[in-house]
Amino acid sequence: MTATVVDASVVVALYVEEPLSRAAKSALEELRNAEKKLHAPELLRVEAANAFWKRVGRGELDHDSAMTAIADVGNLADLTFHRLGPKLISDAL
Repeated sequence: MTATVVDASVVVALYVEEPLSRAAKSALEELRNAEKKLHAPELLRVEAANAFWKRVGRGELDHDSAMTAIADVGNLADLTFHRLGPKLISDAL
């Protein structure tokens, strides 16, 4: 099986409508159907929370929806989170 690293922007696009939301959903569906292993740095949770927070501040997302999305991101069953460290960074390069 091939491993795929998921970016925070892709995850955020699952919860808020953006120009690339449809593409993000489609790409993740294809990866899941192909049984690809999905990985992300732990930082993804913070990046996604920040993106939701910014949308709440701009009035694009209500507080409760943002909190639900933040909880959901942290519990995505098929996404393996990794601690940031020298090995993860060198493997990514």
